[in-house]
Amino acid sequence: MVGTQTPAKKPGGWIVTLQPDYLVALKSAWPELAAGQGGKAFPAPLSFTDVNPELFSPGKQQLARKTLDDLLAGLIFTNVNP
Repeated sequence: MVGTQTPAKKPGGWIVTLQPDYLVALKSAWPELAAGQGGKAFPAPLSFTDVNPELFSPGKQQLARKTLDDLLAGLIFTNVNP
């Protein structure tokens, strides 16, 4: 199981919680915001929390992160037109 919020009691088979990392987004946005350049969107990258290392090993986490980075960089074609 994968979720976006940490459950009070993790069910069996819980793998990971995916949550936006707002601090990283704020750090990347801060120079422009401090310069008075607001009105922009600053995406927050996903972070892995509550990881079950038996089901989501460090190697799998690294592969998932690389895949997500490649997707966000436009290197993976999803055949979806927003």
